[in-house]
Amino acid sequence: MLSKYWTITSKPQIQADSNIFLVAGEDVQIEGCVIKNTHLTINPNQKPLLSTSIKPGEHLQEDAIGVCIASDREDVAIGDVVFHRKGMRQLSKITTEDRIQTVPWQDIDPSLYLSVLGTPGKTAWVSMTEIMKLQPGMTVGISGCSGTVGVLLAQMALKIGCKVIGYTSTQEKADWLETLGVQPIVSSDTTLERLDKATKQLAPDGFDAYHENVDNVHLLTAIQNMKLNGTIALCGLMKSYTQNMGPGPNLLGTIYKNVNIQGFGIDNYKESIQENFYDYMEDIYADFEFNQHIVPGIMTVPALYTDLYNAYGRGKLIIKI
Repeated sequence: MLSKYWTITSKPQIQADSNIFLVAGEDVQIEGCVIKNTHLTINPNQKPLLSTSIKPGEHLQEDAIGVCIASDREDVAIGDVVFHRKGMRQLSKITTEDRIQTVPWQDIDPSLYLSVLGTPGKTAWVSMTEIMKLQPGMTVGISGCSGTVGVLLAQMALKIGCKVIGYTSTQEKADWLETLGVQPIVSSDTTLERLDKATKQLAPDGFDAYHENVDNVHLLTAIQNMKLNGTIALCGLMKSYTQNMGPGPNLLGTIYKNVNIQGFGIDNYKESIQENFYDYMEDIYADFEFNQHIVPGIMTVPALYTDLYNAYGRGKLIIKI
């Protein structure tokens, strides 16, 4: 069966040019384990990967949800809705080395497994439970707070009784965060001095924990406002994917305050996620507010990658095939 897939013809530099993307076709034999994809997504971590590890001509790899149409595996049956990471194509051939998961609730909107129940939700949950180890009464800072990971983490922290300071890029996003219970700070195009002043007004005693998504300016602000023995979860530095971030933060404050900075990726917490994440989410996933930007058709991929590089700000990017 003919299946379309996306690749690149050259590596992007600072910004992704839609002209570097190429749609190709391949004949996929309906044997072994084959998934007919229904929803694809584009994650921010693809920005550096396009410039580094992905070679021109190779399949783009992304999270995907689909229906199994052939299976030689004991853990997947024909008709199962599954999550995997061989997206950016209509049909995905799953080998024995590939990770694939039958989703726990087969009758809900599949796109949720690419947002609140997918990588963004898992990232927020790992940050909360494994890295920052949040407890009631803590003061938590989150940069990129209106993004999918940030806003889910904010709501998780609020649910357990934390005070949340959220940095975001526009007043409109700040107003939305405020309706959720977050105390927002508009932090785009600002100086370190102004950001530090705004932070001290909302969190005069400092942060017990902080989650970094954006850049060095936010990270340095956090370091200057951490409490003794605080923890910084380093999830991403999105601005570094598309522009020069400038000088790195002064880490001297982490020494005096005994601050722990821990980078993390969710693949290092697969066992914990498998055992606990869906149990945590089962009764509450529908309570979370977040944005999804769903577009129809696999031919929209180049425009969406360009949006991702340009900080589109419309929510989790999902392609419905």
